[in-house]
Amino acid sequence: RGPGDRRYFAESVPREMRTVWLGRVTAMQYAGLTVTSFLGSAMSRAGGALQAKTQDDPAWAWLRISPLTFSAYAVLFGAIVALLILASPSFYDFVPAEKQPAPSEQGPNALARSRSDVRHVRVVTVGLLLNVVTKGIVGCYETLGVQYAMVNLDMTGEATGLVVAVCGVLGVAFLLSFKQLGRLFDDVELVLYGIAVMILSLVLMNRRWTKPLLDDDLDADSYAIWLTAMVAMYGVGYPVGHTAVIGWFSKAMKSRPQGFFLGIFGSAGSLARIVFPIASGFMAKYYNDDTVFTGLAAILTVTLVILVVFRQAFRDAIA
Repeated sequence: RGPGDRRYFAESVPREMRTVWLGRVTAMQYAGLTVTSFLGSAMSRAGGALQAKTQDDPAWAWLRISPLTFSAYAVLFGAIVALLILASPSFYDFVPAEKQPAPSEQGPNALARSRSDVRHVRVVTVGLLLNVVTKGIVGCYETLGVQYAMVNLDMTGEATGLVVAVCGVLGVAFLLSFKQLGRLFDDVELVLYGIAVMILSLVLMNRRWTKPLLDDDLDADSYAIWLTAMVAMYGVGYPVGHTAVIGWFSKAMKSRPQGFFLGIFGSAGSLARIVFPIASGFMAKYYNDDTVFTGLAAILTVTLVILVVFRQAFRDAIA
């Protein structure tokens, strides 16, 4: 999952369609991350019911059926089915041989290529930083957003998970609409708008900034603000902004090997999802959640300003 899937699509579709197809494959991954909590709850419930029926039957004892193991067996079964489909002789691999990376250039062309290496390094660095910022911040948000609801709104974990799943459905819809969005906006504009919506979500999560919006019905207003913030982050900002970053990065690599660079891209994002939550946890412990949201909003705001100022250079990188 991740870099391998994206490399497959990046090398099999025309360059101008990469963002569309990367949006589609990301939609499937995003659905697995958020929307399938519905399916997970159903499997957990089914596992509990099956456990009650089979716990006294010695024939089922070796399976150790429980809500957790039943879900694990279902995932294992799905993985085996996917492997059988991929290994099937009838599976159609639509990446033709001529799409494979071309051999390295020699002679005068090699000199011209070497002169572009500095620019290429800059593009890679910028793409990695955009990925680190967006994925790292959403990694913090996954923890703090749920904690906010459970502590300040007295919501249960199940109710909070349901809201996240519904927001994920909206995010998947946006990801599947990238072809239509691409007719209205270019990749750089999608990155800009996605990050702007993420900033709005972080601002709404800061209670010091939303206090003037609260009326006499404190609970209802707080819930409405939190729900708006969740929709902004999971339903619009992150799926649109981050997927546009992936598409921009893939196009900026032009004819260079997609697998290698998308692998580095994915690894940087995974590292950010580890480092950012750890750093935000220390900040929340010694200060408070509002300080964390303020810091994350500041990071994204600086990123947005840089993108706006140098937006033409970002467009030139994928021209």
